[in-house]
Amino acid sequence: MNTRTILLALTLAAMLAACAPATTTIVRPPILPPLTAAEHYHPNEPGVTLTYQDANGDEFQLTTLAPRLLSGVAHQHQRYEGPGASRSTYRLDTPQGLLLARVDDDTGITTYDPPIFELPAAGRLQVGLRWGGDTLERHYAAPTTAQPDSVTRLTYLVEVTDSRNVRIGNERVTAFLIATEEYRTVGETTIQASHERWYAPYYGDVTNREGHELLANGRR
Repeated sequence: MNTRTILLALTLAAMLAACAPATTTIVRPPILPPLTAAEHYHPNEPGVTLTYQDANGDEFQLTTLAPRLLSGVAHQHQRYEGPGASRSTYRLDTPQGLLLARVDDDTGITTYDPPIFELPAAGRLQVGLRWGGDTLERHYAAPTTAQPDSVTRLTYLVEVTDSRNVRIGNERVTAFLIATEEYRTVGETTIQASHERWYAPYYGDVTNREGHELLANGRR
């Protein structure tokens, strides 16, 4: 083989290499297993992360953290984060039911005295069940603030208005529609607010009070 032939072969090889398609490596996120039931009627296992999605497709993570001591008492600690949302909630799981004691968000810290009776004890959810109460809602602008910047009397009424079978993961479970009305007394004015949530025992919110939907896959 002469020099001219060798050069021609090398040129052709270089041209073929240049025309070859580039190899692209696609990294896909791991496929999460279907959600399974928690051990507790009102799920509270630290380390669990559930994912919710709003109508725009944005995702939000609800993470159960290690319990936190508040005034010497261990409270369940959950954090909800996503676009425009960042809050921590602290609850007590008592024989009477689930009590909401405190909420931390971008506006500061809100405490409830006595804690809000949020959900009844295990096994008691059924359509037609009602409960309610009164509490003082104290708001602090910062954790280091000794005195609240506002104290509001809050009256709340809660009713289980509906139920339906929903699929979560590989299971069909019963979810309850829980409607809440809140009345806040500010001076001579009463301010009313309301919200709803679909709640499934052993799983948690299927649709939370913001209207975000639980995704069927996640980590428990």
